[in-house]
Amino acid sequence: MLTGRLPTTGLQIGTKLCGRPTTRPACSKSSSSSAESIIEPWPVQENEPPNVARMSIDDFYEQVYRPTSPTPKEGSRPTIKQLPRGSACAVVLGGAMADSRRLYPLTQNRTLPAVPFASNYRLIDIVLSNLVNSNVRQIFVLTQYNSKSLNSYLQKAYDLGVGVHLGGEGYVEVVAAAQGPSEKRFAEGSVDVVRQWMNLFDSNSKNKWVEDIIVLPSDQVYQADFTQMLDFHRNSNADITIVCKSVEERDAQLQGIVKLGGGARIQSFVEKPDAEELSHMTMSMGEIIDFYKESNIDEVPFEVDADPNARVLLGSCGMYIFRKDVLQQLIESADAKDIGKDLIPTAVNKGLQLYAYNHPGFWADIGGSVQSFYDFHIGLARDELPFRLQQPLDTPFFHSPTCLSPTGASSARTCNVVVGSGCELGACTIRDSVLGQRTIIGDGCNIEGAVIMGCSFYERERPMSRLQPISPSYPPMGIGAGTIIRRAILDKNVRVGKNVQLVNKDGLRDSVGELPFDICIKDGIMVVPKNVAIPDGTVL
Repeated sequence: MLTGRLPTTGLQIGTKLCGRPTTRPACSKSSSSSAESIIEPWPVQENEPPNVARMSIDDFYEQVYRPTSPTPKEGSRPTIKQLPRGSACAVVLGGAMADSRRLYPLTQNRTLPAVPFASNYRLIDIVLSNLVNSNVRQIFVLTQYNSKSLNSYLQKAYDLGVGVHLGGEGYVEVVAAAQGPSEKRFAEGSVDVVRQWMNLFDSNSKNKWVEDIIVLPSDQVYQADFTQMLDFHRNSNADITIVCKSVEERDAQLQGIVKLGGGARIQSFVEKPDAEELSHMTMSMGEIIDFYKESNIDEVPFEVDADPNARVLLGSCGMYIFRKDVLQQLIESADAKDIGKDLIPTAVNKGLQLYAYNHPGFWADIGGSVQSFYDFHIGLARDELPFRLQQPLDTPFFHSPTCLSPTGASSARTCNVVVGSGCELGACTIRDSVLGQRTIIGDGCNIEGAVIMGCSFYERERPMSRLQPISPSYPPMGIGAGTIIRRAILDKNVRVGKNVQLVNKDGLRDSVGELPFDICIKDGIMVVPKNVAIPDGTVL
């Protein structure tokens, strides 16, 4: 991926590529690295680990597999490193109809996790990349709604033959919600989808080692090590672990809120609480500090007043780790449809052991609204976020492989621009924008604050006999010469003619079904749906 930074004549390529050192770090005897990484020929350094080939079995487990997570509690289970490979699997929720409504019209022809993201990616790439990098490689994607695009993408991107290589017995398996002898209706909610999947899961011998199941949404952006989460889950002897972060009061009513009963133990949980419920879920600074101490974090990762009685809120990230037997019992006994609204409160009321795990890094739910989706992309372009797709050199974010040429930018002036591969930029001006693969922008264009998802193909690759003839009312693929675009999202394969203005000239806040060409305005952001053709000279 290319990044444009300062306004110049020509695109600045890779001007600020921040990453970790490419050399391997020194490793002490207490390192949490896996045995495989230690056996590799490392450079000779101080504190080099002993030759594992000469170790006794006892020394090997003591020095290489010894966990570095919080001190295990009495009765805790073996950590992820002491169990057979495959002792944990992941379930990725592939998007229901209710989820897809939030990003309409971007989800008009696809499910939420298949929405293009950050030039070269789809939303689902973030969660799958985090799992693969954490060596959790038994992955099930449970699809529900409008999933054709997602299924096609996963086949190309994560197929063992041509896509991301998972290694060993790793796999990404797509499980579609369906009716059958034991299911008389389609799934209704996340619990229903997991319930259907569990019926298939238990009948497959390859899942016999699984003890814990990680359940994850597919519309969030973060970088996480699920191995550490699993170690915390097992060391705490938890039935359920919920990944949490501190939240501002203005955002608290949009997610689940956790109240602790001492340390990291969860006392109560409310999904999207109202104002009255929220007042009962606040905690004192003393309670929060105890939680961070138990999480082995030296500093509270947000600013607070010196007053120890200051009230704070802890929010759920929607990521859960269940003991397999606990999840089976809950979904069989509880009349539940949604994990956050129904299943977790039921578990709390039953007195099960629920623990909160602090996620210390960046986390954003960008699938919650068009505004959050747009704001993340503009923040990414402006380099305002503590998150970079280029940064994790040893834990990369994967996407579908392509064979595209480098982006060409003859005389483009760019400032704060993220550009995908295979783009063709004329003598234009682009600021604070994200451009997807194969984006074509003509001469004289002025684009600011735009998320342009690019094209699925070049027009020259398709025989003209199969397409509607090019005309002023049906312009070529891309952005025509002299066009002005402000604060807009353009979906894939959009055709914008010459001298068009997409600037929300009437200053509308929300508009659905009122503008031509099925264009919507959400939160003041103009959204142009997939495959729309906007004739020359149009002003909106």
